[in-house]
Amino acid sequence: MKICPDCGMRVDVENHDCPVRRKKRNKQQRDFNKNAKLTERELTSMRWRRFRKDIILKDGSECQRCLIKMHKHNYEDLTVHHIMPRVKYPELMYKEDNCITLCRTCNLAMGLNGIDFDWLPEQRSLDLDPKF
Repeated sequence: MKICPDCGMRVDVENHDCPVRRKKRNKQQRDFNKNAKLTERELTSMRWRRFRKDIILKDGSECQRCLIKMHKHNYEDLTVHHIMPRVKYPELMYKEDNCITLCRTCNLAMGLNGIDFDWLPEQRSLDLDPKF
């Protein structure tokens, strides 16, 4: 028997389902689902299509993971990957520094875990903003 650090009750540690911890877990799941619905809808917008096209062009229209990690050029089936997941951080959905071009295979391999190679937004091969 120990005292639960979250709810303060004296409990059997192995069998205790803390109501405070459960409530926190449920709130996190609700927030995650809400953000997922909002950002899924946003993926069909014209704003997203333009943003996606710009990111792919700035990355030279090739998968950055294949290029940096495997030293291969892959120009097929490209997607835009959010380094900080859009369902956890919806405010970063349109942040250029948070997005990178990956092929579908690499994007699925990365999942919600960020990226597994060294990449900086400053390494983008093409700057679309004209300097006058």
